[in-house]
Amino acid sequence: MSRHFQRPENALKRAKELCAVGKSDAAVKLLHQILMVRRHRTWTKTHEPIMKQFLSICVEKRDSMMTKDGLHQYRNISQHQAPASL
Repeated sequence: MSRHFQRPENALKRAKELCAVGKSDAAVKLLHQILMVRRHRTWTKTHEPIMKQFLSICVEKRDSMMTKDGLHQYRNISQHQAPASL
């Protein structure tokens, strides 16, 4: 999915829409992209719901590698600004 979102809130909304129509593969790729993009590396309150949605999809799909990578990325983002979020 090559679509680039200016704000993580918009990506979260789009991922929820994709899950609603049964395209969880595209939704998890979109959320993973938000966690990986350098532009969104500063922790905001939006990262927590993004991570919750990401984890719920990964657990549903039983994709352990994607889950592990997402958790590592989230740890790197949140460890300095919001360690309680982790």
